[in-house]
Amino acid sequence: ALEDSYYITMERLDTDLKTLLKKQSLDLKYIGSIIFQMIYTIAYYQEVVELQMSHNDLKLDNIFISIIKDSTVYGGKRLMDVKKFAYSIDNQLYAIDACPAICKLGDLGISTLWNDKPLGDEYIMEGRFGESFPLKLIKVYDLLYFITRLDDLIPNINIIYDIIVWITGDEDPRMYLYEQGEDFENRPKPDDIDTPFFENKTALNLLKSDIFKDYRIESSDASLILNDSAIMGVL
Repeated sequence: ALEDSYYITMERLDTDLKTLLKKQSLDLKYIGSIIFQMIYTIAYYQEVVELQMSHNDLKLDNIFISIIKDSTVYGGKRLMDVKKFAYSIDNQLYAIDACPAICKLGDLGISTLWNDKPLGDEYIMEGRFGESFPLKLIKVYDLLYFITRLDDLIPNINIIYDIIVWITGDEDPRMYLYEQGEDFENRPKPDDIDTPFFENKTALNLLKSDIFKDYRIESSDASLILNDSAIMGVL
C-alpha cells in the first residue's frame, strides 16, 4: 500500500568537482571561491557541536556541483544577481566572488560522527578497514586529503600551495600520505598527522589565517558589501 511505502527525495546536481575542473579551465577567482566554499564546509561540520564529523573520503568526485541558474535563490536572493557570496565566521564577515558553481558535499557512506555517541561504519570504527581511516576526530585529515587531491589535479595554483605550506610547514605533504599503488593511495596517514604539530591545523583556523585576509570585510564596509551579496553561511 502507498501509505506503507518510503520515498527518498534527492536533489539532482549537475556534476562533481573533479569532472568540472577537468572539463573547464576556471578563472582563478572562481577556483579561490570553490576552495573557500569547501574549507568553510569542512569547518562547519567539524566545529558544530552536534556534528563533530569526519567525512573520511573527501576526494574531488565526492564534492558535487550545482550550477547556478536563473531560478537559483538562496537566502531570499537570486544568485545570478549577486556579486559576492558572504559568510559570517565567529562574527567576522567574509565575502568571496560569486561563483557559478555551488559545492555540495556528498557520499557520506564512510563518514563518522565523533560526538558523545560515536556513529559510523563499524568496520572503520573498529579499525577493520586498515590504518588509513582515523579512529577519532583528527581535524586535519579531511583538510589535507582535499587540498592534496586538488593540487594533484590543478597544480601550480598559488592559493593551493599556500594552504599546503600552512598545513605542513616546509615538509612535502606526500610524506603524510599513502603512496600510489597502496590499498588506500593518497589518503593521509592518521598516525602521522595525529601529533601536536597538526592539532591546530584545522579548517576554521585556516579561514582565520592570513591566507584569507583579503576575503575579510571591515565592519564599516559590511552594509555596502551585503547589498550585493547573498549570505551563504554562518559559523
